[in-house]
Amino acid sequence: MSAKPKSSHEPAPAGLAGFYSQTSDYWTAYLKGRAPLPNSIFQRIFDYHTCHGGQFHTVHEAGAAAAIHSLRIGAPFTKVIVSDSSEDNIAAARARLSGAKEAKYELHVTKLEDSGAVLPPASVDMVFCATMLHFTDLPRSFEAIAHQLKPGGTFAALFTGFMEMEDARLHAAFIRRLQLWAPLMLEKMGGEEAVMPQFVTIACMYENVELPATIFEAQSERIFINGTDTGAPGGTMYADTMPPDYRERWPAVSGIGAEEIVIRVDDAELYFEKDLSALPYHLNTFPPAKVEGWVEESMRELGEIVGDGKIRGRWPVNLILATRK
Repeated sequence: MSAKPKSSHEPAPAGLAGFYSQTSDYWTAYLKGRAPLPNSIFQRIFDYHTCHGGQFHTVHEAGAAAAIHSLRIGAPFTKVIVSDSSEDNIAAARARLSGAKEAKYELHVTKLEDSGAVLPPASVDMVFCATMLHFTDLPRSFEAIAHQLKPGGTFAALFTGFMEMEDARLHAAFIRRLQLWAPLMLEKMGGEEAVMPQFVTIACMYENVELPATIFEAQSERIFINGTDTGAPGGTMYADTMPPDYRERWPAVSGIGAEEIVIRVDDAELYFEKDLSALPYHLNTFPPAKVEGWVEESMRELGEIVGDGKIRGRWPVNLILATRK
């Protein structure tokens, strides 16, 4: 039987990343609460890698949590390196990969920033980062990526956004509940200066991430899937998730270079229709779930709007694809 979502009311460790050091049960529930990525996204990554002369020997999924994407991103590769900074997550990854071709997988407890001490130089054909870059020190992360990637290798990073609900009243109520995270959680997570740089990267869905020109070829790709182009960095995601009181101090910025290729697509596979019973799974994937009563109060407010109806909407996903010089 699948694990139901649970929220612990223990204080979260400093920083957003501490919330996501979890057990196998948590990650089973997490997968029910976040976007089910279609195979077409992985095929897009593989096609880019092939078109730029990449080889399919070794892929490194960094910040892999419970090896959430390791089976699919690793499918065409001979060797798959799975890393995460949490021992609990790597234990969950080991359990998830049991029964697979285990000799193909190499697991490490390490931050992306420190993975250069684990992996030899120019030893990896692809570094894949799924909804985890915002937890890292980006300059140090790119140093580690540059160290391990072979020339011509691919850096692929994706961010899966939150539910965008079709019903405007329901979506507005969801956003009101979500924006409570800052006053509820900042002190527990280490304070504004520790957390908000990470959250800006979340709110911009990685649009603010600058790719170092010394590391990557100029014509990287930025793919916006199911995103609304508002003309402002971060689009509707920033407006929805950044609490108004923090926007002046922590503005949205664009890190997209002049020569990068911007692609906008609509993907029907990332549209959804769900019952109200799906919402607790989604809510429990957010740090405010650590606060007693937040999920329950959110469900009462949202449930009054949904009633016996369906929740319809879409998942936005942003993808960065870049080639190592």
